[in-house]
Amino acid sequence: MASKTSSKYQIFFLILLEVVFPFSAFAKKSNQSIYQDPFDLAAGGSSLTRASRDGRIFANPALMPLGAQFNHWMGTRMSVLANDGGCELAKNPCPADLTRKKSSEATDEEDPEASEFDKIFRKPVRVGYASSFSWVTNMYGLSMFSRTELEVNAKKIGVTGTPEITGGFDSYTGVQLGFAVKTPIRWWSLGIGMKVVEALNPTITAGMEILDDGAAGVQRDLQAQAVPKVGYGGDVGSLFFFQNQNVDYLVAYKIDDVANTKFKESNLFKLPTTPADESAVEAAPVVDTLTEFKMVQSVGLGLTFHNSIDQLHLALDYRDIKNVYDEPLFKRVYTGAKMTIRGYVGLAAGLYHGRASYGFEFDLFFVRLNFATFTEELSKKPGLEPRKNFLLSMSMGF
Repeated sequence: MASKTSSKYQIFFLILLEVVFPFSAFAKKSNQSIYQDPFDLAAGGSSLTRASRDGRIFANPALMPLGAQFNHWMGTRMSVLANDGGCELAKNPCPADLTRKKSSEATDEEDPEASEFDKIFRKPVRVGYASSFSWVTNMYGLSMFSRTELEVNAKKIGVTGTPEITGGFDSYTGVQLGFAVKTPIRWWSLGIGMKVVEALNPTITAGMEILDDGAAGVQRDLQAQAVPKVGYGGDVGSLFFFQNQNVDYLVAYKIDDVANTKFKESNLFKLPTTPADESAVEAAPVVDTLTEFKMVQSVGLGLTFHNSIDQLHLALDYRDIKNVYDEPLFKRVYTGAKMTIRGYVGLAAGLYHGRASYGFEFDLFFVRLNFATFTEELSKKPGLEPRKNFLLSMSMGF
């Protein structure tokens, strides 16, 4: 009985450790930008022809000249993210006390260690946090951003046939610069983006040994192997904008990570190790495959209906034309709609990875509130590894 209770606390200590000393990610960067505005995600992630505030310099720098005002956005944003499993865990942090198996199923005494995994993580748990400080005008933009997502996934039957737990962490911190200009052809604008990104995204999988060695062994593995990497890259975007009195037509073309953004190890935040740290490497190996962001070419179509105040924007993005990330079509086509009502309320809906996304925005002058929900598919087939995410954001600025 004591060993079972000890195992339970070790697993929960592992969760706490991951928050303080993060693991890394499952949802690696592919055809989308590394930082996105929540309102754009609510609209299915379709942002090449219209993006919100600081999202312009990430989605397509050629969007900055769009609009009559000089200043588009100056302010800060904070966002929190959780999937449905994370929300369940927040509501019920000790599910082991509330999810006793039915009499027809195996009891704790029959398979105590497996039941611990079952009870604590009935669904994959993902939580995240993002923040930025940005200034975006119709000629240039600057954004200092940070985005971190943690996922923990426990399985009763892992690769070896025994319970296993996998931790993943996706962390990007950096600076994005953007410059844009209208060409002599007034309906055509060009933009470039430059970025410095520090990334940390290893993945660690541990089986039954986690119940024996506890969180200390996992921490040693991470200290020995998890090393941040730094990459320098650039983007190029263009936008064709045809405007009528009440209808606008937009066509966008963008190249992300021109000539590939290559990463190399950074010693700035590398954790110190000791010879003893190597003892746990074989027990729970850390995998970090990040070497570069591949060059991606994308096109977008947009149609905007508007009067002097209200707007309805319809968009379709076709990402990664050459499919350099080898992804199925449903993960490369993003479509959605954004509606702005009287300048104070925004509604958005779309299809993200083939599933419905939606959200809203309230503009309270200096303070803006956003909510978005979208489903990210981690596998190459719909419905196999979905992650239904909920994103809440608050921004302050003008």
